[in-house]
Amino acid sequence: MGNQALGQGLCASTVVLVASGRHVPFVPSLQALAQQSDIRLLTEPVQDAISLLPALERYLPQVLLLDEPIFDALDTGKRDRLGQSLDVRVLLICAQPEPPLLEEILRCRFHGMLQMTTQAQDCLKAVRAVSRGELWCPRRMLSVAIAGLMQAGGASASRHTETLRILTGREMQIAEFVREGLTNKEIGHRLGIMEDTVKKHLQSVFGKLGVKRRALVTMAMSGAIADGRRASRLSASR
Repeated sequence: MGNQALGQGLCASTVVLVASGRHVPFVPSLQALAQQSDIRLLTEPVQDAISLLPALERYLPQVLLLDEPIFDALDTGKRDRLGQSLDVRVLLICAQPEPPLLEEILRCRFHGMLQMTTQAQDCLKAVRAVSRGELWCPRRMLSVAIAGLMQAGGASASRHTETLRILTGREMQIAEFVREGLTNKEIGHRLGIMEDTVKKHLQSVFGKLGVKRRALVTMAMSGAIADGRRASRLSASR
């Protein structure tokens, strides 16, 4: 994937929007994008999750470079809308590619991932590839991620259901707020507790679920809720 000649198949400028509040390490790639005749990099990056969807509807970019912290702050509904309802190809910018994260990217119907430290030339290749509708991701992870998605109706469903059992009531509250896209500060305000207390509970949630990212907590909670609804429907139909 992403190995075709640069610029091949492009008839007009590809409009690229960056959504990141920490894009300093990515500056060489952004500078390279801005210098291309076949790419138009929007000069005002989106810096938070709240302004992302309005910016997409206003500027209508073909490609979105979405930084992981903003992705983590999006609730499931916004992620699904981003990947399925809006006509934009999404490249997630992450610190370290991992198969579970790629699973979530594929579930959301995004077009791939790039590391924050990706070389400028590879960033150009990735943007041009996804603008043609291709996927851009580490090949070695793709089969692992696809296998994980194919198990969604079986073993992974059992793991999702177990999520509801291993978390305490407070941890479940916090995990659900994470799924809705709230920050630690917002969660603390909702529950009337200190932000540091939220962080401690969230670290416990990470440990119990065996994850390191808020996005994967969201995926686990969404799966658990979906499993619970399916079980309720089956019970009611008997």
